[in-house]
Amino acid sequence: VKSSFSCTSLHNALVIGMCWGIGNTLVRRRLDPAMRNPPETFVQRHWKDVSCGALAIGTSSLIKSIWMHYNPTDMVEEILENMFDTFSGKTSFATWLSSIRPFILGSETDRVSYNHYIYESMRVGISWGITSLFIRRGLNPDIRNGGRFIGKYWRDALYGTLAMSCCVFVRLAARMFLERMALFLANRVDPFLGDEL
Repeated sequence: VKSSFSCTSLHNALVIGMCWGIGNTLVRRRLDPAMRNPPETFVQRHWKDVSCGALAIGTSSLIKSIWMHYNPTDMVEEILENMFDTFSGKTSFATWLSSIRPFILGSETDRVSYNHYIYESMRVGISWGITSLFIRRGLNPDIRNGGRFIGKYWRDALYGTLAMSCCVFVRLAARMFLERMALFLANRVDPFLGDEL
């Protein structure tokens, strides 16, 4: 089982890294005139950043898989639940998270799913931020500048981590919301309370 898990995780990491590198090169950089021109130096100017970025994305995928496989997810989600219960009403952010939970997931029976979405968002964001800073920036000889890349790019990694976490959370929440709306349209069931209309 462990061998199969390792092979699958490594395969996914390689595919994701290669796809990101190809897409970043052919779409983002080739279609952007500011990055494309002059075309005769296109490869020389971008191959290092694309290679390090592809390695970072692939490593991030591998870290996420290992983290998900070996980390006690239930324990972490229970800790998050206790944190929300402790700080709800004491901080505006915790109050906001508590207030939007019924709107996104419906009844209180879905609190575990809500905490799972928060945890999943954090896991993806942190994995991306670490690899983006230390692999994409740190391994690129044009950027690392003797270790001073951390002071230059830590804000980019931090805000990128937050953006990635929010992106994952919104994607998961939107999927849950659409599933509830589909259930509502198919069975005339209240998408938030689960009661038949």
